[in-house]
Parts: sequence; structure tokens; C-alpha cells
Amino acid sequence: MENTSKALIMAGETLIAILVIGLFVTINTLFGRFSKNINKQLEASNISVKNAVFMGYEGRVNILVTEVASIINYAKKLNDDNGLKNAEGKLTYQIYNSPGFVKVYINGIDYFAQYINSNRYSDSALFKEDLNRYMQDNNTRIYMVGATITGFSEKNVNGKIEHVVYKRLIPNSILIHKDTALVNGIKIETVPDNLLDRYNFKTLNDFNNFEVH
Repeated sequence: MENTSKALIMAGETLIAILVIGLFVTINTLFGRFSKNINKQLEASNISVKNAVFMGYEGRVNILVTEVASIINYAKKLNDDNGLKNAEGKLTYQIYNSPGFVKVYINGIDYFAQYINSNRYSDSALFKEDLNRYMQDNNTRIYMVGATITGFSEKNVNGKIEHVVYKRLIPNSILIHKDTALVNGIKIETVPDNLLDRYNFKTLNDFNNFEVH
């Protein structure tokens, strides 16, 4: 009888141990899946935040040179944060051509191409000086991303005549890295001079109505 009781107790303890181990494995598996899902969500959120700055310009035809400068600064910050420069802070051909390097194409020419093997890239004061000069030289220009102007018109809105700019959307102005889903390039075009003459004003901010045509 005593042996039977001991056997039952041992069996019970073994069963409890198995249940505890099983519960631990289940909890660990569930927690692992939960952590993995959380990490995926955080990663996706991080990607969205980084891309949002570039995406915000897509489809616009009234971008000022100061905004172009902001795009350039943001792209450089992303490249610097990702360590895309050598030990001396220079931009080499190898780093420049790496898939993760974010480029800013203005009329088909990447702004950063001029800095390959240049000391002005690593020197923040010199880089800022160049960017300020670019803004001064192009302060009357208007830029477009992912769209082009197709025409102009006027509309009567609540008894008030408003100017309208018609635009056509152009795909693939924002370049995405296929593996990371991060933006690694943006294509910016200047509004042609003949259209600026047609506007007869300094900035497209005078127009509040832009419609896809």
C-alpha cells in the first residue's frame, strides 16, 4: 500500500513536471511569436517614418529650392546614420554605388556625385556652404516630383475666380530598395522656364488649386 502511494505521488510529480515544462514551452513559443511580430511592426513603422519625408513630395509641382535643400540634407543624414562614408568621412565610389546610398537626382544628375572623394562632403561647414550657394543660384526655380504641369485654367469658386494648375502624375519618381523597402533615391525636375513665364509670378504658392488632369 505504501509503495502504491509512493508510486502515485511520483507519477503525480512527474505529470506536474511535464505540464510545467509544456506550459513553459508554450509560453516561450507564444512570447517568441509575439516578440517577432512586435519587431516586424516596429521595423515596418521605422521604414514608414523614414520614407514619409520623401513620399510627402510625390506628386507636387510647387516645390521651392529651400525644400530641395531639406531633401538633400535629409538624404545625407540617412546616409551618415547608416555609416555610408569611409573612416575619414569621405564618399568613395564604392560607398556611393552601394544599394543603400540615398541619391537626390535633380534633372537627372545626383547632387551627391560631385562629392565623390571630396573633402567638402565630410566637412559639415563646407557642405552647408555649397548647399547655400545652390539655393542662392536657384532661388527663382520651382521644382516637381512625380508630376508635370499640363495646363492652366480659372475656376469660379463661390463667386471668386481662382487659378488652377493641371498636372499629370509620373510614376517611379521615388526609388525604393527592393530588399529593405527603404527609399534610396528621389527624382526632382525643374519647372521649365516657359511655364514660369506663363505664371508671371515668383513662386507657385500664389496658386492654391492643383488638379490631376
